[in-house]
This record gives sequence, C-alpha cells and structure tokens, in this order.
Amino acid sequence: MLSLPSVQAESLNKQAVEQLMLKFEQAATAQDDTALMALFHPQAEIFIQINNTGGKLKFDVRSYQQFLRQDWSMPGDYNYQLQNLDIVFNEINDNADVSVTALEKTTEHGNTVMNTQSDYHMQVAVIDDEVLITTLLSQVTMLAAPETE
Repeated sequence: MLSLPSVQAESLNKQAVEQLMLKFEQAATAQDDTALMALFHPQAEIFIQINNTGGKLKFDVRSYQQFLRQDWSMPGDYNYQLQNLDIVFNEINDNADVSVTALEKTTEHGNTVMNTQSDYHMQVAVIDDEVLITTLLSQVTMLAAPETE
C-alpha cells in the first residue's frame, strides 16, 4: 500500500491539476519517459487493463518507465492527445480524482501501426509542495484502424 507524506490541500486546485495534465500530455507527445515519470510520486502504483484482451499489468514507477521506453521505441509518426478532463476534489483525503481520455496513434509509411484509446483514472496529491500522480489506472482499448490513411 502506498504511504505518502503529509498532503497540503490548499495547494491543490483546478489550475494546478490542469498544469500537471498539460505536462503529462507534453511529455507523452514528446515520448519523454523521464519527464513523464517526474510527474509521479516515487511510490506511485500504475495499473493497466487492456479491454480487448482482458490483459492486466501492474507497475511501479521504474518498471512503468521501462515499459514506456520499450513501447515508444516503435518506429513511425507518433500522435498523443488528451481530452475530456474531469477533476473531482476530495477534501477528506486532500487529493483529487482525475479522469481523462488519451488518444494514441502511431503510423508508418501511411499505415496505422497502433491506435488506442486509454481512459485514465488518476489520484493526484500535493506532496512536499509538488503536485504528483500517486495512482494511475489506465483502461486501454485497441481501436480498429484502416490499413492506410
């Protein structure tokens, strides 16, 4: 179970969470695993469920970074976009529940190599004056793609 230092609720607001999500999108778009992992608490837990196959994966921050590094090593043009951001603040636990959808697509020579929609559910908290992701649940759906664009 994740053990976190004290959280400061007064620093957790809509603007701070939106800024975190902007950094998340920028790091993923750039396929910068180091910048993306800097947005996670070192003890964060990451869960991925692949809806089409029923596969389930669990990562700590270090193993998730290795997973992304391998995933992003695929050649081709990569596109990543976040949409439908929803933030719910939990004053009792001094954190925020964040839901957002990620659309991810890789093409090579006009062919779609990968096309996914991931529904992220995150817990975000202020820890040592920094807004960080403490838990990420990603429900990934592999989308059908035409052979060529």
